[in-house]
Amino acid sequence: MEKNDSLKINLKILELQEPLRLDVRKDQEQVYRTAGAQINSAIKLYRQKFPLTPLEKILSMVLLNFAVKSLHVADEQDINPLMKELEALEANLKTYLDTGVSE
Repeated sequence: MEKNDSLKINLKILELQEPLRLDVRKDQEQVYRTAGAQINSAIKLYRQKFPLTPLEKILSMVLLNFAVKSLHVADEQDINPLMKELEALEANLKTYLDTGVSE
């Protein structure tokens, strides 16, 4: 990453004493800030639901939640099953057309 393309930002995660100091691309700054806001929101939500739960468990639950969401998004973007169905349809259509259907 070139110096003029990067930016140093600080992200404060609710429970951490020190903010995270990150060196990110300028065009990615808002993505990191939005991610930090989503993490903070999730921590607050879990803290409200489980007020007596230790921080380590809260952070583990937040991490697991984001990982599961990420995997669901990846599955939704997987076009391989769709491509297989299209290939099967194409083969069926080719077979149908090759049988000499007359008009």
